[in-house]
Amino acid sequence: MEKKAFRKRMITPKHLSIAVCLLIIFGLFYLNDVPWFIYVAVVAIACVAFQPYRIDSKYLTQGNFVAIPVEAIDKVFVKESGSVVVYYSKPYKDEEYTNTVHPVDTEGFVAALQQVNEEMTILRENS
Repeated sequence: MEKKAFRKRMITPKHLSIAVCLLIIFGLFYLNDVPWFIYVAVVAIACVAFQPYRIDSKYLTQGNFVAIPVEAIDKVFVKESGSVVVYYSKPYKDEEYTNTVHPVDTEGFVAALQQVNEEMTILRENS
């Protein structure tokens, strides 16, 4: 399977909190007369959170430091709001972990996941 990329919705609670934190940090930098290259470094690091989701045959990589093996995904819960909750387990651990993603094309995102891992369960909020 070729690598697929899915755009994120940018107005989510996580991205809103990142924007507020950046405004606070830039305000503190301005008050303390921090050099301009520090601003550039902070923006470059923050841009990682806005990278699109990528799915290939091994990993669902969220773009903001979370990599989930697609084979470890047990089920996917699609909410009416368009967000997708991914339930997965880690090797040698009995716990179930969750990660919420906000793709623009929810159905295409779920179809690409199902193409790689046909055994996962897909749940929908309205059913």
